[in-house]
Amino acid sequence: MLMKPNNPDNPSRQLQVNLMALVEQTSRIAKNDISGHPYILEQLSKAYNAMILVLKEREEEEKRLASGHKRLQAMMDALGNGVIITDKKGIINFANPEACNLLGTTAAALQGEPFHETVHIQRSDGSKITADEHFVINTLRLEISHKNDDITFTKQDGRLVAVSVVCTPYLEDGRVTGTVITFQDISEQKKYQKSLEYINKILKKQATTDSLTELYNRNYFKRRLTEEMERTRRYRTPLSIILFDIDKFKDINDTFGHLTGDKVLQHLSILVGKNIRQGDILARWGGEEFIILVPECSVNRCARIAEKLRKNIAEYSFPVERRVTCSFGVASFRDDESMDELIQRADEALYAAKLAGRNRVVTTPLQLSLFPEKSGHCPA
Repeated sequence: MLMKPNNPDNPSRQLQVNLMALVEQTSRIAKNDISGHPYILEQLSKAYNAMILVLKEREEEEKRLASGHKRLQAMMDALGNGVIITDKKGIINFANPEACNLLGTTAAALQGEPFHETVHIQRSDGSKITADEHFVINTLRLEISHKNDDITFTKQDGRLVAVSVVCTPYLEDGRVTGTVITFQDISEQKKYQKSLEYINKILKKQATTDSLTELYNRNYFKRRLTEEMERTRRYRTPLSIILFDIDKFKDINDTFGHLTGDKVLQHLSILVGKNIRQGDILARWGGEEFIILVPECSVNRCARIAEKLRKNIAEYSFPVERRVTCSFGVASFRDDESMDELIQRADEALYAAKLAGRNRVVTTPLQLSLFPEKSGHCPA
């Protein structure tokens, strides 16, 4: 009778037990007479030898698998990237040393814990990542890889580390049975990127603004004016400009010095900037001369804006022991003229304001809109 194995779920163990029982029974028969059982003994011997061969092959395969596993683990341990493997429920069952180092913890602390609850994640701007956005959960749910270069991990000591993460489905027999998560510290790259962004921001500012007043410069203004002229032609909307400068500014420099003159320019820039519309463009045109781009504004309405600015400047206390005033020239864009022609007409209006006594607004066609004062005729 065949013996009942101790572990019925192990076919190899069951075969060994049954064969041993069969050998025992055969030995008993052989003691009496083996002449009638040569076929049985031959088959038994073949079966036994086949079993031994299978067992040896299995043992060699297990050795090869164990060796391969050791080599794979050694490779993952040597990787510069952190590697974490989870099962199909997102439970961590492996973490290499670099992963533990980047997270500031141990493999034992991670083993058996849910990844999305154990590893604290947020975006680089500090906002939290919800469960629906979590790359491990989405990889298991959608069975596709996810990559993210805009997140940070929180280490056990509370420090944040910027990482680049790739989460890939782990397949066995064509089925997703977990995830493989690889990540690397990109904190230095982020710092370098921020430095480049800062440098580019400075260069862009230097290319478009005046260093003294921090207003837009002439080149930027001309580019924006060209864009607005095209928009005006397309949509048939009004467009005006205001050209103005400081009356007798040379006297300020000669009397009080260039440092004081620079302070006057700076105060004037801030004052005018606070008293124009959000969509208007204020620029330093050169020296003590300034220009304003006023989109969707007729010449008469623009003249009223200029008059408001004139009064604000005349009433302002500048850091100089004398009154500071400005003269203004206003021109509205004509569909058939160029940018240079438009600016030339505004300049002619400004010159007319100077000739008429300064501290006033003149529009084109040349018309003195306001005569608040009478003075000499030197156009300075």
